[in-house]
Amino acid sequence: AREVETMLAPVTQAYAQKADPWEAFEEGCGAFLSECLEPDVQRIVLLDAFAAIGWEEMRNLEAPLLELMNIGVSRAIDAGKITP
Repeated sequence: AREVETMLAPVTQAYAQKADPWEAFEEGCGAFLSECLEPDVQRIVLLDAFAAIGWEEMRNLEAPLLELMNIGVSRAIDAGKITP
């Protein structure tokens, strides 16, 4: 749980650095991918978590990250940067 929570801060910060909705979305995705390259995150979040705590609990923990993605896509659509 802690590892997922620590991923949220850099993703949120990266997202907030850009005024343009599409650029903000790209920055947030880039930060997420950078976090996923960390060995501890890979082991705990990407490999072991689903087996250790179950799919449903892991989805609950990931919900804030997925919500940021949904917000980013919605903002980019609303700004006319991407089409639905």
